[in-house]
Amino acid sequence: REGAPRVLVCTPNNAALDEVCVRVAKTGLKDELGYPFHPKIVRVGVKHQISEEARPYSLDLLAKRRAEEGRGGDREVLRESQIVFSTLTFADSTTIRSSRLSFDYIIVDEAAQAVEPTCLIPLVSFGFRKCFLVGDPAQLPATVLSKKATELEYRQSLFERLQSCGHAPLMLTRQYRMHPEIREWPSKKFYHGKLVDAEGLEEALKRPWHQHDGFGPYNFYDIKGGAEHNENSWRNPFQADFAAEWLSCLLAKYPNALRGS
Repeated sequence: REGAPRVLVCTPNNAALDEVCVRVAKTGLKDELGYPFHPKIVRVGVKHQISEEARPYSLDLLAKRRAEEGRGGDREVLRESQIVFSTLTFADSTTIRSSRLSFDYIIVDEAAQAVEPTCLIPLVSFGFRKCFLVGDPAQLPATVLSKKATELEYRQSLFERLQSCGHAPLMLTRQYRMHPEIREWPSKKFYHGKLVDAEGLEEALKRPWHQHDGFGPYNFYDIKGGAEHNENSWRNPFQADFAAEWLSCLLAKYPNALRGS
């Protein structure tokens, strides 16, 4: 839309980025008055790392289509896009920087799963008015294989550093995914009991088999023994057999269980 701000959306990995990109493409956004609209978007990155679902919005495909129509190429696509999707590391690529773009907003999703230097890449590469870090430090941290680097706090995210400096994050307390029985423990353990369920969530997630022992919203089974280890990994055939038997019992009673009905 004319006059709309330009936004750079980044994530630590391609899978998360494609998920956000495709959702925006399919559902659109709402403006400040609540009216829906579909912004012009582009997904930049290494071709083979972009999922099939996100490919229609990739820079190379949009640029090729534009060139065939005689309307320019890469830079024109980037300059006309209201939202540019890039991984944190690709944000410093010549593909984006050569367009000499500046952004009104930079949004980093899964920000608590990115090491601090990586998160800084888009922030030092472009001019911008505001930056939003979206993440959850109570979930998985960044993957750092070096024990020494971990000891030296390399795994710390920019999100966590800002928290440690006294910048309190805005917590989104309403959850739309978990059955309330699953939500109860993590809410108490990690979020001081502040998580609340979206309206109608419990009813929407109710299933016929929840009334039977062993088939509730969540269950724990202690399968003792059976662990085996080789050079590269662990395996436990006892647990695998139990899981297969459990699934067989569920499907015997509820053949449509895997379809959620």
